[in-house]
Amino acid sequence: FIKGVIVQLPLPSKFNVQYLLNAIPVDKDPDLLNERSFGSFLSGRSKIIPPAAETVRSIFKKYRISPKEKNCVVFGSGRLVGLPVINWLLREKSAVSIINEFTKNPEKISKKADIIISGVGQPHLISKGMVKKGAIVIDFGYGQKNGKISGDVDFEKVKNRAALITPTPGGTGPILVAALFENLRNLLKD
Repeated sequence: FIKGVIVQLPLPSKFNVQYLLNAIPVDKDPDLLNERSFGSFLSGRSKIIPPAAETVRSIFKKYRISPKEKNCVVFGSGRLVGLPVINWLLREKSAVSIINEFTKNPEKISKKADIIISGVGQPHLISKGMVKKGAIVIDFGYGQKNGKISGDVDFEKVKNRAALITPTPGGTGPILVAALFENLRNLLKD
């Protein structure tokens, strides 16, 4: 008996990824990757939220951070991190700016942020000069730099500037996995 389906992304380019993700039954989709599952989240009808958004929510809950009326900047608008986090922040009444590869002068935008969330996968994309003192910095990104796994944020240079910062590895990843299994548990309740 199959209780849930998880597709590890990215898939090779020869596959029609969304076609495969749409084959996941909605009641077995703890990642909310099926278009109908994600649509239910966007419209506020889903009983679960995407794991990345749940990860941010959990961190905020633990540290008693309210995103309401905060200036939030999200680096990247990808389907796994950026898009669900952006939509969750908007639902929480945050002011949200999105930085992508087309954004001119991203440091001017990010330097004003109370909260920075990144899920790009480009090591050390976010430098000390892009973060205002006392900002909350949540880093989902990961990639290789000089043979080491690194996040989107230059952790060593930003950590003394931020009020709260997640490391890579070991920061958001374990929380995200727990959120995925919590979603599966909630789907099984019906």
